[in-house]
Amino acid sequence: MTKRRIATIGTLAAMVLAIAWSAWTWWPPILRFRLRQINQRTDRVMLEYLDGKRGLASAAQALADLWKTGMSVGLRLPPVGQTAPLVDPGPGALNERVGDPRLKELVDSAAHLSGAGWTMYRRDST
Repeated sequence: MTKRRIATIGTLAAMVLAIAWSAWTWWPPILRFRLRQINQRTDRVMLEYLDGKRGLASAAQALADLWKTGMSVGLRLPPVGQTAPLVDPGPGALNERVGDPRLKELVDSAAHLSGAGWTMYRRDST
């Protein structure tokens, strides 16, 4: 191979990578796909915790990481009105377990770990 051919192939490869990265980080259909994947993984983490397959600390950290990633992806979507809105499928597999106090404990721990500013701090009446 000549140097010119190697340079051309290298340039084309760099261009393909740049386009793929741009699509992965900014194209709304792919961002919506990524959010669906994050939501499915979030449900899976919660179910694993409720089924006893995962400890509280591990599940809370995984949930916090998923929430941070989801927030980062969601912020890149165009403003509402310029694209079809995301449909919230509801609790799905967690439907019967929504009232489980362990789920609240998991969500509270994950919210604390994620550093979310939207967490609610309750005051214990003593």
